[in-house]
Amino acid sequence: MPILLDHKQLEKLERRRRTPRRVKGVKSPASPERILRQQLEALWARVLLPATERLKQYAQEGVNAQVIADYLDQVLRQAEFEYGLAADDFLTTWKVSMDRQTRTALMRGLADSLGVDLTALYDDPIIQDVLAVSSLDAAGLITSIPSEYLGQVARSVRDNFTGVPLPEGRSLTEQIQHLGSVSYGRAKLIARDQTKKLNSNLNQARQQSVGITLYIWKTVRDERVVGRPGGLYPQGNKAHGNHYVMEGLYCRWDDSTVYSEDRGETWKKRQAEMPQTHPGQDIQCRCHAAPVVDIDQILKYMEAA
Repeated sequence: MPILLDHKQLEKLERRRRTPRRVKGVKSPASPERILRQQLEALWARVLLPATERLKQYAQEGVNAQVIADYLDQVLRQAEFEYGLAADDFLTTWKVSMDRQTRTALMRGLADSLGVDLTALYDDPIIQDVLAVSSLDAAGLITSIPSEYLGQVARSVRDNFTGVPLPEGRSLTEQIQHLGSVSYGRAKLIARDQTKKLNSNLNQARQQSVGITLYIWKTVRDERVVGRPGGLYPQGNKAHGNHYVMEGLYCRWDDSTVYSEDRGETWKKRQAEMPQTHPGQDIQCRCHAAPVVDIDQILKYMEAA
């Protein structure tokens, strides 16, 4: 859909074109994450919880390893089928909701900053590619839940029957219960992590498609921000990096290894402790990118549209 602006709206943009303007960043929406998590938890309760209870019963009764192995093989085949069907269904709704909510939030932020209504901004075709790739990544994680969980149970059964001590001195029944709790908890991790990654990727694609090249790194500024002195995670790590030091820094969408302390006048290489990614792309990252709008770029984009 083309962008149609009247004379007054164009005049507003012209008056504001001299200074790059900050736009409120698009945070990861809560409802798609919550719904996906609830769906995955319900799926686990329906498919893998009964298997967990049966396996615990087998362990308590001292059933031989061959019976347990046959049961694991049967459950795995059925669970993989169930998870494959459910993943397609869950992720279709998830993608649509994420796309709609992130698009609306960005357009509202641009309208508030620029003083003109840009809700008619059409989507770049790359958005569909982002949604497709993100869906594949999420589906791979979801469908791996049964094999990962039941594979761990199988190894525990083997260790128990060959005399290898189980972690923390647990009995086989206790170990199965522990593995089940960890597997159930993966629903929350997958839903949160994949939602934040998709939010980050959609924001990057949409912002770049309308000529936005810079953003300001924003953290949630609480005690859970990695790297915050005196916080829960005061030290950064290779998997996540120190996000606390990124607060307020200018960054570039085309290069996630640099930052600026003078609003983009000069650029520095990120230090080793800093993340080498964009906000929301590290595992469980809650940061987001607040776009810096260059009016000239927006006008060029609209002329091309």
